[in-house]
Amino acid sequence: MDVDDRIDDVNAVAAATIQFAIDPEDEMWFVGQAGETRVWMKMNSDFPDSSAYSVWLGDDRWWHVDDLPATWTMPAGPYEWPDTARPAPKTSFWD
Repeated sequence: MDVDDRIDDVNAVAAATIQFAIDPEDEMWFVGQAGETRVWMKMNSDFPDSSAYSVWLGDDRWWHVDDLPATWTMPAGPYEWPDTARPAPKTSFWD
């Protein structure tokens, strides 16, 4: 996950066709591409107490969603991250 990435047009990203893949570096994260925009999405481990997914918008902003747009495709589960992936942090990011 790259905290410097940002999404300025949420509507364009929501309408884009995105094929997400497991982020091999960080557990519970997925990465996709919407044109030139890299899209980072975190699967929330405390669902249903919070939204199922959170999309990083940048500048400490999030888009929380339960139902993904129909044009977004997730990898087939069950999801397995490499042993080298950082474990999911207790907060949003690692120090």
